[in-house]
Amino acid sequence: MLFRSIGYDIGKKTAAIYTHEILSGEGTIFWNGPMGLFERDEFSHGTTDIARALSLSYWRGANTVVGGGDTIAALRKAEVLETEVDFVSTGGGASLVFLGGNDLPGISVLSDI
Repeated sequence: MLFRSIGYDIGKKTAAIYTHEILSGEGTIFWNGPMGLFERDEFSHGTTDIARALSLSYWRGANTVVGGGDTIAALRKAEVLETEVDFVSTGGGASLVFLGGNDLPGISVLSDI
């Protein structure tokens, strides 16, 4: 299959900038969604760089949260174990809704107990 010269994932320069930010900070890093078409090896480098930087930041003491099934697949592609991040949620969209301050029925019911 022939691909046009379109960016299907972030490039090396962008990955380096993001990696620098991920590794230079403390606190919490939240990642929801791959950087692009990581499923194809020729376009996976940016996403796998970010996944590996996230793992390294975990080992350096940052709190790391991953949301979404595709993001979990990106971790696996980068050979990052789910034990190398603090929290993994398969519900990427629900994670964003919750972080946005909206109620989620499954969470709301817990406060009623």
